[in-house]
Amino acid sequence: MNKKIMNNFFYNLLYQLVIALVPLITLPYKTRVLSPDTIGVYSYVFSVLSYVLMLGSIGMGLYGQRSIAYVKDNRFERSRILYELILLKAMSLFIVAVIFYLFFGLSSIYRVYYLIFGVEIFISMFDVTWFFQGIEDFKRISLINIVTRVLNVIFIFLFVKSDSDLLVYVVLTVVFDVLPIILLLFSLLKYVQLVNFKDIRVFSHLKLCLLLFIPQICIQIYTECDKIMLGSLQGDISEVGYYDYSNKIIQIVLKIIISLTTIMLPVIAYHFSVNNHDKIKRYVDELVNFVVFFGLPITFGLISVCDNLVLVIFGSNYFRVSILLKILAFSILPISLTDVVERYLISTKNEVRFTVYIVIGMFVNLVLNLVLIRYFSSVGVALATIVTEFVVLFIEFPIIKKLVNVGVVIGNFFRYGFFSVLMMVLVYMIGQFGCSVWVLLVQVLVGLLFYLFLLILTRDSIFSSLIDKFRR
Repeated sequence: MNKKIMNNFFYNLLYQLVIALVPLITLPYKTRVLSPDTIGVYSYVFSVLSYVLMLGSIGMGLYGQRSIAYVKDNRFERSRILYELILLKAMSLFIVAVIFYLFFGLSSIYRVYYLIFGVEIFISMFDVTWFFQGIEDFKRISLINIVTRVLNVIFIFLFVKSDSDLLVYVVLTVVFDVLPIILLLFSLLKYVQLVNFKDIRVFSHLKLCLLLFIPQICIQIYTECDKIMLGSLQGDISEVGYYDYSNKIIQIVLKIIISLTTIMLPVIAYHFSVNNHDKIKRYVDELVNFVVFFGLPITFGLISVCDNLVLVIFGSNYFRVSILLKILAFSILPISLTDVVERYLISTKNEVRFTVYIVIGMFVNLVLNLVLIRYFSSVGVALATIVTEFVVLFIEFPIIKKLVNVGVVIGNFFRYGFFSVLMMVLVYMIGQFGCSVWVLLVQVLVGLLFYLFLLILTRDSIFSSLIDKFRR
């Protein structure tokens, strides 16, 4: 992988680490200064607005990123597509927002908060993050978002002191959500030019946007319905909380792993647009091996520290979260591998195939949840998640087989799996000395150093390649 890709990987990884750390920093503070009811109001309002933004965006993120990548060397074309997609998103988001506020938002007891969040909906019409992803400028996106997130944390500590500050908290959320959008808008000037209105064809993109929007809806259904079904079929609402916390930790870990696959969509899309299929195969092959390289130690590392991690973060009343984490950890690798395949499909205009795989995954997950929740409660949901991800990976295997050297990948799987199991045993033994933040830090540090030692001792080729690229 070239220097630009590695730079983008570094900045995107740094951003994902900040995203992962911010909740860990603010959550203990917020739970102490805000009551559960207040946090519940905020979470409810924010969740509703998230759905409004998702529905109004109609798959714009993935489609826009890919479309700009196809024409990133043509200033006129990328400018034309930019204007078209901004107009399309503005119209779509406006229609969804009007329907929401007329039939729900203005009559709700939380209408004050909905009105404040209305500012974010309006500014989001001009969110051009996908444009900078398409031209592979992840450094700008990452640095702007890192700075604004850090400022948001500081302002929360300074101005949110009690339940009476909920309005302040909502305002701060909106301000620091829209600030990156505004800053990126100002950064557009050097990349685009004016385009004659006669050249604008807004609705030419609608069909493909909707085609990419369908799998996003399906993903949302089977990532949210598991909690709804768990609460409905089991009746014990605490089980929903245990599963939700464990799933949040898995999602944080996944964001770190797929920080590399995220930046590869525009790269693969660009090479697809110039018919450079050999380079696409090479990139996908490297991606799959990197996922195995990172995914296995993170999976087994999480299993070895999760008892201590849960006790430190949540307390002894949430020990069931640790059990669920040990199960869900085995979903990390298949999810990461399917993410590689799905980004390849999106980049190469295989939207229909991508949608079919997601729909199959949704139905498998719903059926398994119906069967397993009745017998195993939250553990059943975790098991359903793992089986679903392996089923999707299995049906995507023909694509993987076509693009990668399967023999090498299998060899790396056993190699890094063996290293990871050795690390897990060592880290688990350290955890037996007690439960504290310091023991947890020692576990993480020793596990990382031991895994690095094994890589250096065996002169691992992927590790050596990564070190060489970062050094350059």
